Amino acid sequence: MKKEMALSLLLFMGWQSTFAAVSVRVCGPDEHTAFDFRKIMVGQKLSLLVSVDPNEYWSGGFFIEGDERAIGRLEGRDSDPNTRDFEHSHYPAAGDYADVWAWNDSLKWGFDLYSSDSNCVSGDWFIIDYVAEKPGQCRVHFYDYNTSWTEPDIVFEFEHAPSCDFNQDGVVNFIDFSQIAKYWLIDNCNDVNECVAVDLDFDSIVDHNDLAIFSEFWLWDGSIPEPEPNMPPLPDPNIIYSIVDSNGLNEITLDINESVTLYVDLTTTDQNNLMAFDVEVHISDPNLGSIDNTEKPNGTAEILAVPRSSSFDLWGPATADETAIALSALNFTFDPNNGMNDGHLASFVYTANGTGDIILNIVNISSIDVGNNAIYPLVKSILIHQADPLMLPMGGGSADAMMSAPMSMSMSTEPKEQPLTDIDEMISTLERIWEEANLSETIDEVQWQEFLEKLRNTSENNTGDVK
Repeated sequence: MKKEMALSLLLFMGWQSTFAAVSVRVCGPDEHTAFDFRKIMVGQKLSLLVSVDPNEYWSGGFFIEGDERAIGRLEGRDSDPNTRDFEHSHYPAAGDYADVWAWNDSLKWGFDLYSSDSNCVSGDWFIIDYVAEKPGQCRVHFYDYNTSWTEPDIVFEFEHAPSCDFNQDGVVNFIDFSQIAKYWLIDNCNDVNECVAVDLDFDSIVDHNDLAIFSEFWLWDGSIPEPEPNMPPLPDPNIIYSIVDSNGLNEITLDINESVTLYVDLTTTDQNNLMAFDVEVHISDPNLGSIDNTEKPNGTAEILAVPRSSSFDLWGPATADETAIALSALNFTFDPNNGMNDGHLASFVYTANGTGDIILNIVNISSIDVGNNAIYPLVKSILIHQADPLMLPMGGGSADAMMSAPMSMSMSTEPKEQPLTDIDEMISTLERIWEEANLSETIDEVQWQEFLEKLRNTSENNTGDVK
């Protein structure tokens, strides 16, 4: 599968229309984060974008053929029943009279794309959404009608896995893993409704094979980041500002009155390109938490970026919100290869003051690269679950309650074999499974160890042990 996928990509990268420079890229649902052609889960959505540098009228289409129409689905945006056009599936650059029309026959389903014969400019012309419907493999055929009506110019291959987001909250995390643990080694999944969902390989038993599939999507996050005020609508996905704890996690659990050191991190694909940053961290509900925005040594706020000109360091209350924190630094250099390194840019201490969920958001006020150009990073927040360790959840229970309560409370009434008494025993069991089941043939060992470490860290950030 990987060899076939690589071949498809190679053909794609080397192909362009004789009549116009046409390219197609596959992105996440945010329309700008490049998709890396890993497996996707059922229900996950991707975007197919067509960009054209025209010198004449252009038309083409996306289609799924045969039985694969039950595996994946193509969607247009905002159908007009009067004109049959999907008006938001074409951009202004395609011209005033561009059209996107659905095409369905006994062999293939998809969309025809037609540009205007005037007013066309270079850029993104069309966008079609792709949705994974069922586990399996699905191919999307792209045609440039200037070269052929019968043979596709590109074939994109997608491999679908069952959804690991068992509670459908948009992220694969410890809550979903608890379902794996709940039904571990149960061998009658056809008779237990919830168990069917976690039987990812459909063999009626929850075992190491299902765990191997689940680990591929550990901490998958399907949320779409929203642009901050005054930020261009398309931040650069190659420059990322994120808030994480010391373990690199962007979702943690704290007890009331517990404090934690958090970091503003930089991740780039173009190393040493950042010269200056000015950011703020805002609390979604200041009544439930507080940030120490005073400098060291009397406070905890600290600039950590390397290299930098420390005399330009600034920190303190945010400009419009004293409960937030402002952090900025400058690396005063004219060397285009001497920008700030990836990693920690700054740190501060956050304290949980009440029960509930808190989100800390990054606001990019200004960022400058070594060429003195404004840059617009993609920003990622941190989610903090805050619980009172003295309060136990009552019957029923929500996902948040399960996160804040000992795992034995949420799972004690369910049938299971060989119960796992705590996180250390669970890790030990997983390591034994790794050795006995030869998982190294299907999962990279480094990736497996990272999964176990994240699992252990996530457990330590939750109240109570796994039982």
